[in-house]
Amino acid sequence: MAAKRTVSRFVAAAGPWLPVVLWMTGIFVSSSVPGEDIPFLFPQQDVLYHGIIYVILGLFLYRALHRSLPRMSWRMLVLVAALCATLFGVSDELHQTFVSGRTATLKDLIVDFAGSFLGAFVKGIIAPWLSSHHLRQ
Repeated sequence: MAAKRTVSRFVAAAGPWLPVVLWMTGIFVSSSVPGEDIPFLFPQQDVLYHGIIYVILGLFLYRALHRSLPRMSWRMLVLVAALCATLFGVSDELHQTFVSGRTATLKDLIVDFAGSFLGAFVKGIIAPWLSSHHLRQ
């Protein structure tokens, strides 16, 4: 019985982090694709890709942090989520320097921060509003 409670606690604590880990793994795998294998569709496509990918990472990080640290203010959660995503972005940019045809750029890192901040901010503002709005109906 005690083992079952321990497993339940672990799943409850680790569960919110699973999307974060899976998404970061996907980013890492995508960053391993050689530059010459990435089709050119339009100018500055990397900015759009980084923005979208890191908006989603910001959402996932905010959710996981909020569930792990429920007493932290939403503003601090947004900041911590964006900083964590940006640190991961730094590691991703460094990783890309070892991949053929890929480079690390400050522009990508700035977009990573902006995207993750936006994702966490939206999650921090809109999710509680939706919850309270849904409860009133």
